[in-house]
Amino acid sequence: MSKKRKAVQDGIFKAELNNFLMKELAEDGYSGVEVRRTPARAE
Repeated sequence: MSKKRKAVQDGIFKAELNNFLMKELAEDGYSGVEVRRTPARAE
């Protein structure tokens, strides 16, 4: 997958997640979310 395509998919995912949370948590004062990916590691 190209970097451009990956960046677009990540942006769409974040926008859809934010939209869903905004609808579900509007009454509770939802103000936004920051999504970060961390490397998976086994210890």
